[in-house]
Amino acid sequence: MPTIFNGVPWYDQHQQVVNAVGGCLIQESGKFYLFGEYRQAESTEFAGFSRYVSTDLENWTFTGFALPVQPSGLLGPHRIGDRVKVVRAQTGQYIMLMHTDDEHTFDPVVAYATADRLTDTFTFKGPLLFNNQSIRMWHIGSFTDDDGTNYLLTHEGDIYRLAADGTTAEAKIISNIAPGTEAPAMFRFHDHYFLLASQKTSWEHNDNVYFSADQLTGPWTAHGPFCPPGTLTYNSQTADVALLPTAKGTVPLYLGDRHTYPHLENSTHVWLPLSVHETTFSVPHYWPAWDWYQQREQPLTLTPLAWTGQTNDARMTLKFHGTGITMTGQTGTHGGFAKITLRDEAGQVKTQVYTDFYSLLHEDAPCYRSPTEPLGHYELTIEALGAHGDWYDKARRRYGSNGNRVTITGYHIDHPTNKHPKAVITYHASKQPFALNKIGFNWAQSAVARPEGSGDYQWLQSDIGEGELTIGDQQINLGPGQGILINLNTSYAYHPVTSLWQTSYLSFSGTILDDLIPGLQTANSLFFPVLGTEVLGFIHKHTRYQQTHRYQDDQNAAIVQNFLTKLKPYTARLKADANKQALAEQTLNLLQQHFQENLTNEHLAEMTNYSVQYMLQTFHDLYQTTPRRLLTIYRVIQAKQLLIEQPDLPLSQIARQSGFHSETYMIRAFKRQEHLTPGEFRTIAHQLRS
Repeated sequence: MPTIFNGVPWYDQHQQVVNAVGGCLIQESGKFYLFGEYRQAESTEFAGFSRYVSTDLENWTFTGFALPVQPSGLLGPHRIGDRVKVVRAQTGQYIMLMHTDDEHTFDPVVAYATADRLTDTFTFKGPLLFNNQSIRMWHIGSFTDDDGTNYLLTHEGDIYRLAADGTTAEAKIISNIAPGTEAPAMFRFHDHYFLLASQKTSWEHNDNVYFSADQLTGPWTAHGPFCPPGTLTYNSQTADVALLPTAKGTVPLYLGDRHTYPHLENSTHVWLPLSVHETTFSVPHYWPAWDWYQQREQPLTLTPLAWTGQTNDARMTLKFHGTGITMTGQTGTHGGFAKITLRDEAGQVKTQVYTDFYSLLHEDAPCYRSPTEPLGHYELTIEALGAHGDWYDKARRRYGSNGNRVTITGYHIDHPTNKHPKAVITYHASKQPFALNKIGFNWAQSAVARPEGSGDYQWLQSDIGEGELTIGDQQINLGPGQGILINLNTSYAYHPVTSLWQTSYLSFSGTILDDLIPGLQTANSLFFPVLGTEVLGFIHKHTRYQQTHRYQDDQNAAIVQNFLTKLKPYTARLKADANKQALAEQTLNLLQQHFQENLTNEHLAEMTNYSVQYMLQTFHDLYQTTPRRLLTIYRVIQAKQLLIEQPDLPLSQIARQSGFHSETYMIRAFKRQEHLTPGEFRTIAHQLRS
């Protein structure tokens, strides 16, 4: 019973994960040949195009690299090579097509290699030319028509006809079938042509779409998604379509990739049958496991369990007797990475993979499957890593998870005789009350929207400039020296109001008790209109103005605890009566408006119509600082802005324009607040902006 398992690791003869995404499937002489990109962790650098062989699409043999890294040139060191496709030219030679590029994807070139047999190592030839020019496109596909003619597909929906020997493109037969798309694939079925393509969302999955035509030159009709809308093509991206011989005749097979950035080496596959109806087709159901020859689902009998881990010391172990095990789990927008390790009875590691529980699609499905082993006793360990994937596209749009959650919901043990084997499960809870997931600094904060909120607590403070936040149904302006703590799973969005908005952030998981930060348990967020240097400088002290800083050890809990302890006194204003709050806010507004002036306590008392002593005591009770100290904070913030916007301005003038009476005093105050001198800050500012 040949079975395809979707969304879980496949293994080769050495029990290594099948590492072949963005590729193609070729059938010849009763064997299936899978070519794909051999990915490495946290890298897109070309490591070779892998080749696997199978007779049943379930058991795979790694036969080496069909095309290894070249000594130099388009596929040399520090280059990208992906979207590999293999076709057979009309001359009988095999042609391998690929996209090559530099590390920044600024030098796209479609290239080709040749081989006499599918089992040979291909010889790299160079650019595939059209009209003696390189084809400078980055996402490609291929298609072989019934008459043996081969075609190159590119993103946006261009189609080139290849020459009979496959080494050049001799004609561009149509352009721009699918504007705004990438990852093209094509098949012909019952005299109709179908083009599949993905939308451009970087590593994020989306609802892939398709087009149809009666002839390659068109006209082409757009049909929209071929999987149910909102399923994100069952959390995959189109790689290719193969025509599969089955008991029910020839069936088009969708080949999709489930990318797991940054652990790309553990990306998995989603292969499903296409249901074609004249000029339309669909993939109506997601089958986690299915018999591809009989075209039917293979349901799993699951033993339910419930475990969630978020921090990097949370783990669970399952001891079982059998030949293998499958785990199911929940994915979602707050999902993170887990390390899953299988050991034999002697403690020897059999396999180890990284599994991603992040997806915009919330689903409960198989997330891990072990290789098939001899009948025996084994131990499976699932460890939450306290980490997740996030990334930016060329337009600096952020993608990825908001949390580190790993959720396991069930398991199935393979056993030749026992139909309902059980595992002995041990849970290892996190010893730390908090896990610091991110701490960092944004030199130029862009707009962010999280309609579903985050699985972590989010701290955001404004260092320079101003932003506007929407927390639930509340609008908040976050100005210089102010911060906000956003609760779990609270919808939020923010964007800059001023031309320069510099922020610092801290993201952490755990449980905030009411005695630590009073009021947060019953609120979407807590706004802090005034912060002292011990809070404002906390993140800068730990990051030294690096864009991001990650902690992997037990110190992260202490960092969060320390930060919240420093933040707690600033919640005192929440318990103050209305009259005191009004006085403190009036004083605060005066400081914000006149910080560059020689403002004394007597001036403030006169403008608020209260005595100096009462005004100072009220201000300190609510904001845990004095007006004079807050004036210094505002003046340092102004100095930072001048250092950025006018880098050639002498420090003496910066001091005067910021409200300091001397350059020496400004330098002393600046270093106390920012843990840097103004000169060091200016150097970093220049480096980050250049």
